[in-house]
Amino acid sequence: MSAIPIKKQAQFAFAAAALCGAALQVAPTAQAADNCTVKGDLLHINMDGTRTTVFPQANGSSIGPGVGTASGGINPTYGDVTGSITGRDIQFTIVWRDNKGTAQFKGTIGDDGIARGTATGPEIPYNLWNPGPWTSTDTLECGGQAGQAGKTATVIMATDIFDKPDGNGTEYRNANGIPIAKQPGQVQLVEPELCRSNWCHVVAPEVPGDAWIYIGDGMGTFP
Repeated sequence: MSAIPIKKQAQFAFAAAALCGAALQVAPTAQAADNCTVKGDLLHINMDGTRTTVFPQANGSSIGPGVGTASGGINPTYGDVTGSITGRDIQFTIVWRDNKGTAQFKGTIGDDGIARGTATGPEIPYNLWNPGPWTSTDTLECGGQAGQAGKTATVIMATDIFDKPDGNGTEYRNANGIPIAKQPGQVQLVEPELCRSNWCHVVAPEVPGDAWIYIGDGMGTFP
């Protein structure tokens, strides 16, 4: 077998290096994952199917450390909360002070900026808190995409959700006939309607259709 001349070897090496460089140039770069964060210092979530709302303290991508509160309108219960948001995954635990039980909340944040998941753990008797599906009633900010688009209003006092504005709609009720309300916190507005005459068209994953809330008379603020 004849040896390859040194000049040819150099040409082959140069060609191989050029091919490698081209491959590096055309290789797609991985996009950074969305890093979702909580707006404000509380995350408001609704236990689907009930009026129980949980308010864990939060700061950016951290859930806690701090106090988590569960309230169905009366006799709130409290616990110590810790957890975090990684990309679009959210998980946190609350150790309830009433029964010393641990509630585990796990979920994901959708393209609408709403977190949805399931909570497990022992219930607190007399319906103070029960495990099951949950949905955030606040939108989260996700990498400059979901959760940041559009305008928001702020609910100061819990207000019932209706299917139409201006007092012409029907309020949504759960299986027990109890009105479903937007709890205090930020709520994303639906364009192009936004707000008019103290009625706001809002994103409300806790109801099956269009959602309008009244936030006049000091019940909330809007743009």
